[in-house]
Amino acid sequence: MVALAVAAAASARPALVCSYMAASAAGYCVRRGTLAKWPSTGEPIGAAEVLRRHLVYDDGWSSPDGQATRGRLLHLLHVGVWLLLFTPIYPLLELLLYPFDLAAFYFYYPKARGAGLVIDSRKLRRAGRYGNGSQVFRLDWHRFDLNVGKPYPPPNPGRHPPSARCNLPHVDLPQRSVRHWPWRQHTAALLPLLRHHAPAGVAKLS
Repeated sequence: MVALAVAAAASARPALVCSYMAASAAGYCVRRGTLAKWPSTGEPIGAAEVLRRHLVYDDGWSSPDGQATRGRLLHLLHVGVWLLLFTPIYPLLELLLYPFDLAAFYFYYPKARGAGLVIDSRKLRRAGRYGNGSQVFRLDWHRFDLNVGKPYPPPNPGRHPPSARCNLPHVDLPQRSVRHWPWRQHTAALLPLLRHHAPAGVAKLS
């Protein structure tokens, strides 16, 4: 009897996992579809549009070299990350954020060949702000250009060209105008990690 019970539990486990994943994905689509609005009308975009944006291929994945096969593989990779990494933790993440009037999204950047976890302020959304105007935190991994030349005079934290094209994880804080942390803020200290990205002649930074 015990063996039968164990076998029944083991056979039921995949079904439970699949049910949980489906419920989590559906809940995510409904919630994001309710919170996100069409800029032209202010109406919710709806769950079907959220699902479409995650599953339907965008030609931007093939830019700039136009390699459609590579672009489609990248798109499938990011769909897999959304389904297999983000979806399982989404219910818990949303419960943790809800008391702070925040919400979590998973966002694709097709032309930059990447994606990210976005934390949105529901208060700012209610005030009619969208995009960067409502986002308080982003954990992204996508392609971007990083200036690696001489530093600008203080207090400007930036650097002059030349630039290196990178594809690295980074943090953005849109409400504080922080972009691509820590790479833009600590370029000199992190240069050893950027050597294969940097153009010739910038191996040492002042």
